[in-house]
Amino acid sequence: MDRLKDNWLTEGLIDFEYKKYQLLAYFKEVKSSFNRVELYPFLSDLVFHYRNLVSLKENHSLLRDSFPKELSQDGLKNLELNYQRMIEDDSLMQEIESIIEYALPQFKTSLDEGSYIYELVESKCEISPVGLTSLYANEGYLFVSQPPEKETHIYRYQVTIFEQSSETMRGLHTHFYKQPSEV
Repeated sequence: MDRLKDNWLTEGLIDFEYKKYQLLAYFKEVKSSFNRVELYPFLSDLVFHYRNLVSLKENHSLLRDSFPKELSQDGLKNLELNYQRMIEDDSLMQEIESIIEYALPQFKTSLDEGSYIYELVESKCEISPVGLTSLYANEGYLFVSQPPEKETHIYRYQVTIFEQSSETMRGLHTHFYKQPSEV
């Protein structure tokens, strides 16, 4: 399994055990990718799925709380006002809720790990212009070196802007250009 589909929660069989194994396979791929210090595409996927699950959970709670409630007879006997729901979730919604409760901490743990790697890489990168700088900064060349090595690798880059749900994001496309001995 490479990536989770956008509708993984409701696609196919809705069974806690099945979805649990599906998630375990996905998180195994994520962990493997993070161990290689590869954040793409899994970090953005994790953010997307985590936000969807949180939103689904909040909206379900809001919907459940908006249904009318009735006073319970037990509370009236004790002079207490206790309300009980008139409409209960069916077994399918309870199964989805249990899958969400299992999945949220898993996504959060993986997100924390990916964020840590992202911040570590960001803190170790130094970007500075060399020579002439173009007025159009959305494409150019990257010279990448990793001290103490003396080799520098050259990449051609192009920045693209795309919108995903409510966010505007940037993508950085790189293409290996040449090694120093070929220049």
